[in-house]
Amino acid sequence: MTLYEVSSEMAAILAAIDETGGEVTDEVSGQLDRLAESLRERVGACVRAIQGIEAAAAAAQAESERLAQLATRRLRQAESLREYVMRCLDATGTTRLDTDIAQVSVRTNPPRVEVDPQDVTVWPAEYIVVTPREPDIRPNRAALLAAHREGRELPVGVRVVQGRRLVIR
Repeated sequence: MTLYEVSSEMAAILAAIDETGGEVTDEVSGQLDRLAESLRERVGACVRAIQGIEAAAAAAQAESERLAQLATRRLRQAESLREYVMRCLDATGTTRLDTDIAQVSVRTNPPRVEVDPQDVTVWPAEYIVVTPREPDIRPNRAALLAAHREGRELPVGVRVVQGRRLVIR
């Protein structure tokens, strides 16, 4: 048996292993047993395959990390351009603009409650939530937001913020 034949047979075996989800089944084991007559040749062929697979996995991992970094960079670029467009629209007092490829508008986000880290146990009971599964006492953000909308005074460390976003359609 020549090296070329072993390589093509091993490629077929690797394809069979891939089809089984990476498992060496009894059928694949039989194919490996028939690959070469001596144990030395079979193990050598398997070792070559293992080294090739591990090298391919390392290359895929490196490529995955490179693509993740690229995605992060691209998202940062897009966010930076969004901020620039918002500054341009704000400078001219424009809240909506139709371009040749999209409609751009500035929208106000719904109000949200921000709570500074502190001891919420001193707050009135209506502003806290105690869950039986979790021993923590947490702020009741919905009640805090409702109190803000009603014009009531909020506990110390609570503020309601309302940001803006750029919508591109």
